[in-house]
Amino acid sequence: MQPGRLVGFLGRLADVGRFVVKSHAALIVLGIAMASSVAARAQMTATATVVSEQPPLPSWLKSGIVRFARLDGGAIETQKTLRSDWASRFTPQDREILANLYGTHADRMIDLLVQAKINFVWVTYSVGFSWQDEKAQRVAVRELVKKLHAHGIKAAAYVCAISIFWESLFKDDPQSVRWIMLGSDGIPYRYSDGRDVMRFVADIHSPG
Repeated sequence: MQPGRLVGFLGRLADVGRFVVKSHAALIVLGIAMASSVAARAQMTATATVVSEQPPLPSWLKSGIVRFARLDGGAIETQKTLRSDWASRFTPQDREILANLYGTHADRMIDLLVQAKINFVWVTYSVGFSWQDEKAQRVAVRELVKKLHAHGIKAAAYVCAISIFWESLFKDDPQSVRWIMLGSDGIPYRYSDGRDVMRFVADIHSPG
């Protein structure tokens, strides 16, 4: 083959090679796009399946219907204020109202809730004292919830899962000593940046 023809032939061959490489690259990109699309559709289908399995909200809990109020109260809530830095400014009258909110003041409170058209409240059920020391609170909450339901008001029970009032829990549940969350220095975490000396933070991942 003459030199001129050889150069032309090689040039055409190079063009063919570049076309093949480009074609392969395009096919690879197309394949990745198709695979991504299939994966996305599969994920959407899985998500839709999970969402569809969720039970529907009750009619009273739907958007635009709930009127909510938080009602901390009861004997253990008052005991909590005596051990909490944030409640240091509470007056004796404040603590009396708080202690008897589910008892002496319950009917008046419910009247005000009805006037305000409140239909959902949370009440204090457990804040980190021992099961024995919170018995009276549970009884008071049950009676209060009956009254709330009689007025068409729903209730949710507040339970603090990471609170340890140690002088109560250590006494009645000695194993609770192992539930305390410790820092890297081995010092237990306390509430309010360490200002609540009677209240430890629990480690929910701790066994036992």
